[in-house]
Amino acid sequence: MEWGAGPAVLLLHGWNGFKEGWGPLPEAVAAAGMRAVAVDLPGTGGTPPLAAGRGGPEAMAAAVAGLARRLAPAALVGHSLGAQVAGGQAAPPGG
Repeated sequence: MEWGAGPAVLLLHGWNGFKEGWGPLPEAVAAAGMRAVAVDLPGTGGTPPLAAGRGGPEAMAAAVAGLARRLAPAALVGHSLGAQVAGGQAAPPGG
């Protein structure tokens, strides 16, 4: 789901959440002149599950990395599990 135009803000929901669960935040981001993009994390909402044993924050961060690159430059905003996924983009393992 997308709102607005301008630099991207990728919204990553928390555990047991979904892309529609951001309340008024996407509209506020759009009103501030940015493009809010809310997605379901892999294995949640309408997305297919990750392979067995690959459902942790690190695997989700790897799955989200391609989208973050396509939206670049993009700010990542996460809640709960989404914050762990966003943190995986800022500090990859071994980096």
